[in-house]
Amino acid sequence: MRPPHGGRLAPQEAAAAMVDDVDRVAAARRRRPDDARRTLAGRAALRLLVLTRTGRPLADAPELVIERRCEDCDSPHGRPRTAGLSLSTSGSGERVLVAVGPEEACVGVDVETATPAALERSPGLDEFTLHPRERDAVARAADPGRARLQRWVEKEAVLKAAGLGLRLPPHEVLLAPADATTSSHHRSDGQLSWRAVLAAPVAAVARLSVADLPGDGTHHRAVAAVRPHPVEIVGPGALGS
Repeated sequence: MRPPHGGRLAPQEAAAAMVDDVDRVAAARRRRPDDARRTLAGRAALRLLVLTRTGRPLADAPELVIERRCEDCDSPHGRPRTAGLSLSTSGSGERVLVAVGPEEACVGVDVETATPAALERSPGLDEFTLHPRERDAVARAADPGRARLQRWVEKEAVLKAAGLGLRLPPHEVLLAPADATTSSHHRSDGQLSWRAVLAAPVAAVARLSVADLPGDGTHHRAVAAVRPHPVEIVGPGALGS
């Protein structure tokens, strides 16, 4: 897609020009315009980050092969995959978060908007989200709503990194507490503080670590990987490792 008469494309048109037909169809299927824009922005951002990681030119963006086949139903809405790299995406409200890392890193990311509804404790939420050993700590937090939302984001990132999503209930995963001090549970890469998964019924989850990403308070963000990785934040909503 080229702008007419040498002009510039509008942001949404520019994003559409950087993706392929599958991505454009996925965005068009979203019922709300905001959801469609977020889907398109996330898919374009992921392609740009892959290009940055691999040193390929911008013109190659629509040609990248990024597969999203669902492992359950074979439809094109599964986690993103491309040869030689590990990919992850998330979107909420006006934000998208994408990550690209080495294939062996098994990265996962999640972002959630801190809306009043997201911060509310709805019936059964703690039982679904929190491991029994995490519930008292969240209840005692200065802001239980934000503590609960951050733990949800961390577990979403972990389960995405493992390739499971919510097929494994989050309450079956125990994360090291935010104030963990022992080296086996809490390590720093010089930029982020990583915490280990202390218990999980699936080996692919139990080997992971998670780190909270800095934010402005309107969104909560986290990244997970097989082991603590140096993370480079290359844009307002993109990570490389």
